Amino acid sequence: MLKESRGVLAPEQIKGYGLGVMNARAAYYAKKYAKYSSYLTEGRAYGPHGNGLIIANSIDNYDDELSRELTKLAVEANLEVRKTGFKPYVAPALSSGAISIISTLEGKWHYSSNYLGGAFIGAKNRNLDSGLEIEKVRMSDKLFERIKETYGDLLKLGR
Repeated sequence: MLKESRGVLAPEQIKGYGLGVMNARAAYYAKKYAKYSSYLTEGRAYGPHGNGLIIANSIDNYDDELSRELTKLAVEANLEVRKTGFKPYVAPALSSGAISIISTLEGKWHYSSNYLGGAFIGAKNRNLDSGLEIEKVRMSDKLFERIKETYGDLLKLGR
């Protein structure tokens, strides 16, 4: 999107909304399987939509193994739906698009990717009159390292 604008748009004017559907997919599995249920109240999604995605089962009690399992389920959910003969359009349009765009316009917390220091990376955030506010949370070192790794990979892609 940034390259296609040919300098008309600044990176800060662009948001990516694919992370909303990944959050919704993780929430689906958290409701379906009790071992992931902490995601519903304590979990977060970070990174891009797809490769590099991080679903954290819990900010307070991060479990790397459980989080990686839940991430894999969220990433592969689209493939599972396609095996049934359907290509999902409506749910992603609502969870990533409509709901997140409305939340953006209302200044509410939502998932989207924003341009941060050379790469687009997703996290929970909101737009205020003063500018973008990215959710600040205390997190485990292991989760922080995963996010840093994804961010580094995204920086490499942008070059």
